[in-house]
Amino acid sequence: MQAYLVHHIAVAGGKGGLFADDAATALHQSSGGILRKAGFLARGAMLAAAQERCPVVTAEHVRIATTETFKPNPGSRTDPGAWLICQRNVRGRKA
Repeated sequence: MQAYLVHHIAVAGGKGGLFADDAATALHQSSGGILRKAGFLARGAMLAAAQERCPVVTAEHVRIATTETFKPNPGSRTDPGAWLICQRNVRGRKA
């Protein structure tokens, strides 16, 4: 996950070292390894870090992003399908 983050930050013109190792691990765990979901969480985590004027994104920032970005599935805390269903419903498609 760290390589994925470093690549995308570099493409955007940034420098490495923005995400702590524990943040990369938290992103991987929270996203279930789904890169699109990890990207959304990374953006939210960067916003959380910016609000606190923190130069490095930590696992706590990822936790904040996770709770504010994705609604939990009532049947499971870790089901990545809940996010996909929510996105389909938002776009007017039936799940």
